[in-house]
Amino acid sequence: MDNTVKIWSMKEFWTYVEKSFTWTDLPSKFPTKYVQFPVFIASIHSTYVDCNRWLGDFILSKSVDNEIVLWEPKMKEQSLGE
Repeated sequence: MDNTVKIWSMKEFWTYVEKSFTWTDLPSKFPTKYVQFPVFIASIHSTYVDCNRWLGDFILSKSVDNEIVLWEPKMKEQSLGE
């Protein structure tokens, strides 16, 4: 855990996500893919972030000190997971 919120794009891997719902072969044979670098990083809290949720285009993030922040990530890539 740390005090940042990170967002990764799944656009390049979305076909694998869709395949995972209907995969019938051994799980070990499913092609493993890695999303190595986030497209967005923000330091919103001063303590560890332990929960976050999308609320439309906004993010609700909560830290271990029970601070909840509603904020809008400003990033270049707008179509996350599409």
